[in-house]
Amino acid sequence: MKPEIRERIEKINRDEVPDGYKRTKVGIIPIGWELKSFDVLFDFDSGYSASRNDLSDRGVCYLHYGDIHARNKDYIDVVKEFHMIPRININLEYIDKKYMPEQTKKSPCLNKNFPS
Repeated sequence: MKPEIRERIEKINRDEVPDGYKRTKVGIIPIGWELKSFDVLFDFDSGYSASRNDLSDRGVCYLHYGDIHARNKDYIDVVKEFHMIPRININLEYIDKKYMPEQTKKSPCLNKNFPS
């Protein structure tokens, strides 16, 4: 790793803001990045509706509306919180294709081994 990258990471780990970065409510990020809320990034529609009893620790990630409303933060880090996201063991063939665009099929949450 280049020394300047290591130094930048160490600064962020000490909660210092390196040159070219800014402090936001989600942490320290590059100046060129912007925070956007889910409603700007996604179209919300009533998709597959599962009860809490349908959820488990197997299958694909499934964010229940209660998991979103009960949080004390307005973002989900799918890398750090991957193992905490509830699952539903359902054949994706039953999901309307409009909810499964091609990029969604490559989501880490559809890969039960993520992160490696």
